[in-house]
Amino acid sequence: MTETFMIELFEKHRQDCMDLVQKVLDEVSQSDTHCDISIGLIELEETRKMRDKRCTKEEVEKELFSEIKRVNKCFKNIEEFTKYVEDKRYKDEYDKNDKLSLIDTNHSSIIRRKLDIIRYKYTLGVELSELREEYLVLLDQVDKTSYNFGFRDCSVLALGILFEEGIEKFEKLISIMDRVKKHDLMYDYIVNACGFKRKFYSDVFWDDDFEFMKEVIELAQKDKEQASKKLVYHFKTNWNDSTRPYGNWLWDCAAISKMFKLDDSELKDNPHYPYELAHYKNEMEFMPEKMLDFPKETYKKGIPEYPRLEKLIPAKFHEITNNFLNDYKKLDYDEFCEKYELDWLEPDEYVGQEEDLETFGVNFILFLSDIGYIFQFDKLDDLEEVEFYKKFWGRKKVRPIHFQLNSDCYYIAYVPKSVKLKSIFGVKIEEVKDLKELDQYQEYLGQFDNE
Repeated sequence: MTETFMIELFEKHRQDCMDLVQKVLDEVSQSDTHCDISIGLIELEETRKMRDKRCTKEEVEKELFSEIKRVNKCFKNIEEFTKYVEDKRYKDEYDKNDKLSLIDTNHSSIIRRKLDIIRYKYTLGVELSELREEYLVLLDQVDKTSYNFGFRDCSVLALGILFEEGIEKFEKLISIMDRVKKHDLMYDYIVNACGFKRKFYSDVFWDDDFEFMKEVIELAQKDKEQASKKLVYHFKTNWNDSTRPYGNWLWDCAAISKMFKLDDSELKDNPHYPYELAHYKNEMEFMPEKMLDFPKETYKKGIPEYPRLEKLIPAKFHEITNNFLNDYKKLDYDEFCEKYELDWLEPDEYVGQEEDLETFGVNFILFLSDIGYIFQFDKLDDLEEVEFYKKFWGRKKVRPIHFQLNSDCYYIAYVPKSVKLKSIFGVKIEEVKDLKELDQYQEYLGQFDNE
């Protein structure tokens, strides 16, 4: 009996965990293989070697086990919601669309969970061939989801480079990123090097920890030896201490290093550089020289249709905001809704609300969310991402505000501290002293991610 077989038996079976462990024990009792079972995770002691020795096997397995349970829950939800729709048990179209949305969300959630499972398994020392199988399951979900529910797209791309799998699915991920206009320069670098192009390009790094990679890339295009030294120096200086969490593998950096064929031999034992995976396969050719090829983007400052908004909205979004306001005045309402995809209400609910200030205000906030200025989310766990939205203001001192819509979601933006507004187009604006206060508005029901 192989380790892979037993792990797959554990992860894919849908019965109660304890029943599953008993099944595995029954299998093991009929073989000569010695196994150690810890919280239901089966491990062949002689073949496993922790890749990050700063943590214990038990604490990593505990996290891994939790993620496996959540993935299984997502698959179960997908089955239930799919059958619900196929059997036409829905009350109306709204109920049907709600279940279809939950199916989509669960597929996206599986991607996020699988990224964590790969991270934990890599930490535990699991064979790379087994991690590849996990990645293939992840890729299968890409075809079945239409939006990103909390997973880092760049990690999906980077793992695709390292495993040399699923590159053809990158276009789907790119379309998702472009639709929500999500910024991440590391993502753009990898997209360019794979020969793809985005319709929307980033201004900033999603995570400041990756800013050093721009210098590595610039050096690599001129002098790979110096770029290799820069990469090694940065990891040894900034990613080699006990203050960083275990299992935090920088797939992105390893993917870029691989595409440039940098010398990373000194990072074999670094607890954050996935050296073994970076050298797992080397059959594909990439175009790293294209990494920094970005079209020049210019901003037209000013919102003449409503100058008061210039203090509330960063200059990057001025022109598109002004166009939105101008189109609202000039276009037929149906044309306006179609152009800006304002589908938050059912069509018949628009009737009689064309001139309603609050209706326009809600559409305006949703528009600002669509173009990437306002952070829309429905789960407090995603709060860590909101910090990114400060970057649109450069060095200005900013504070978070909350746009109060009659919705299940939060709408957070950062504005300069000097800006004082209580409402905009009928939508109330509330100051947020502490983002953790947001949980007073709603509780996350966890229909698709039952902890």
